[in-house]
Amino acid sequence: MSVVPLLSWDLSSHGFDLSSVCCLPLDYGPMETLLHFAARHGLNNLAQHLLSLPGSSIASVLPNMEGQVPIDIARDNNNEGLVQLLTL
Repeated sequence: MSVVPLLSWDLSSHGFDLSSVCCLPLDYGPMETLLHFAARHGLNNLAQHLLSLPGSSIASVLPNMEGQVPIDIARDNNNEGLVQLLTL
């Protein structure tokens, strides 16, 4: 089951603003937004959906605790498709 339809209903129908997400701890690693998480795990469809939400322009330039923004993570993982999405 894809999480994108679930997020589409749950997030946008409740006025979710991606920039309001402070940070998500990942196994005591770097604190990241959902967009960082999607970039780190190659979840291009999720990232594309997140980029359509309010606050995505802010979330796309927020650095994590390692100083990386989502496009840096996509580049590190050689995910050219996501790099292109994040540069639009």
